[in-house]
Amino acid sequence: MNSSKPPTKPIADLYPLSPMQQGMLFHTLLSPDAGMYLPQIDLTIEGELDSIALKQAWQQVVAQHPVLRTAFQWEKHDQPFQVVYQQVELPWQEQDWRELPPDSDRLETFLAADRQQGFDLKTAPLIRLTLIRVADTCYHLIWTQHHLILDGWSAGLVLSDVFQAYRHAPLPLRRPYRDYIAWWQQQNQSAAQTFWRTQMQGFTTPTLLPIGHPSPLTADPPAPNWTEQHLTLTDTTTAALKALAQQHQLTLNTLIQGAFALLLSRYTDQDDICFGATHAGRPATLAGAEAMIGLFINTLPVRVRIAGDVSPILWLQQLQAQQVEAMQHDCSLLDLQSWCNMPRGTPLFESLLVFENYPIDAELFQSDNALQITQVRSIEWTNVPITLLVSGSNRLLFRLKFDRHQFQSDAIDRFLTHLQTLLEGFVLQPNTSLVNLPLLMASELQQLAAWNTTQTEYPAQCLPDLFEAQVDRTPDAIAVCFADHQLTYRELNDRANQLAHHLQSLGVQPETVIGICIDRSLDLIIGLLAILKAGAAYLPLDPTLPPDRLSFMLTDAQALLVLTPTPPHP
Repeated sequence: MNSSKPPTKPIADLYPLSPMQQGMLFHTLLSPDAGMYLPQIDLTIEGELDSIALKQAWQQVVAQHPVLRTAFQWEKHDQPFQVVYQQVELPWQEQDWRELPPDSDRLETFLAADRQQGFDLKTAPLIRLTLIRVADTCYHLIWTQHHLILDGWSAGLVLSDVFQAYRHAPLPLRRPYRDYIAWWQQQNQSAAQTFWRTQMQGFTTPTLLPIGHPSPLTADPPAPNWTEQHLTLTDTTTAALKALAQQHQLTLNTLIQGAFALLLSRYTDQDDICFGATHAGRPATLAGAEAMIGLFINTLPVRVRIAGDVSPILWLQQLQAQQVEAMQHDCSLLDLQSWCNMPRGTPLFESLLVFENYPIDAELFQSDNALQITQVRSIEWTNVPITLLVSGSNRLLFRLKFDRHQFQSDAIDRFLTHLQTLLEGFVLQPNTSLVNLPLLMASELQQLAAWNTTQTEYPAQCLPDLFEAQVDRTPDAIAVCFADHQLTYRELNDRANQLAHHLQSLGVQPETVIGICIDRSLDLIIGLLAILKAGAAYLPLDPTLPPDRLSFMLTDAQALLVLTPTPPHP
């Protein structure tokens, strides 16, 4: 984001932020260069397009809807607020690529560069448009926006209005966004606080997927390298899921949330898990809310407890009832964080589920003999390591967005396939217990069976005995090297035996836990081997960890004593 001072413009309105806007503004200001909350919509348009008329249609819609003329202020005030200007100039750019050489990556490169521009949140409008002509009758309309002013549902409504204006049809009257802000200010937040304190009581650690690899602990970690992988269910499977949901008065969203929760539980081996879920946030008690334009969505934690002996249908019904109650206690994620027992700075969840159900008007895809929209593509990245977006009608489409630095593609592929297996298990075994629902694919089951039938002979001797045998065979061979130092097998064995006898004299017995807090060195190898020779188990401790963390690990493991480095000679 740049920080240029916005020009003085006539102001039409001022009002506070919604809960979701508060959270988005906080995270945007915290990480201004992260590229978060910058959705882009790429419309492929075919036909005889009048670019002047299309720009005028957009300008008409911007003039009609206050959120499209909104900026934000937060400095020198107790609370941030949004400013609606009477008029704004629409950022509009046109490019002609017809004469350029073919380049399949040109559009993606443009989209990435466009996102990097960001927005000055103090300057309206927080949208910009680029019309790119790629053939005589084919265009890409790139609409970049800041999520602070619009959600996906509202974006669909805006597009509908734009193309109605392009056809010179009258625009529908919609309630202004400030009516939603006024409605929100009347809500009872004390009830929400009580509900979420109870709901999240005892939950202190976010559910982490163990399929990734952590980013390197450096002072300047690499920027996320976002990508996505897809899974599409068949018409038959999608129809079966819809029929199951209808039969048991469940929503399709509940089925997917349930499968996602089970998958997290199976992967983490935990029966109390938490993920984030985004909901539409349009209150039924606010007349006309479904047709309003603004930011209504909110993301709240979904805490799920897995009881393995319950049937999937009963468990899903309980999950749906829990979510219905949660939606009645909408609140800011920032407020919710302060109400929970999570340590300061710890996220409530590390994975996010978004069930997309945007009202993209069917008329957008219908030809008027001159113009036709053939594709609408949405591009957006979040600040959550894994985000699962679900959309589609006849075929459910799953798009899993992730950071390449943290997750590998093959692990993500398996994750999506296991999600499909669980969903199919709901259909095929609705009356079994949760613990019996299948997770593995047929190929994985075959591999598992092969492993179970493979005859593997394990050595009858334990590691210390095997090491002693190697000492007898090659006593003077080099066993271990570190920096400029080395030990032969005999030397290593003698020093390990000496330490093992000392440990036994201190009361070490079989299955005793001994902590070892030593950096990589010869002493580390001697200590590990000595602990095993004494018949004990070792607890590796990272010397760089905070003392409180080390103390907790030692207490939790009931360690008898701790090995530390040999002090230097005076």
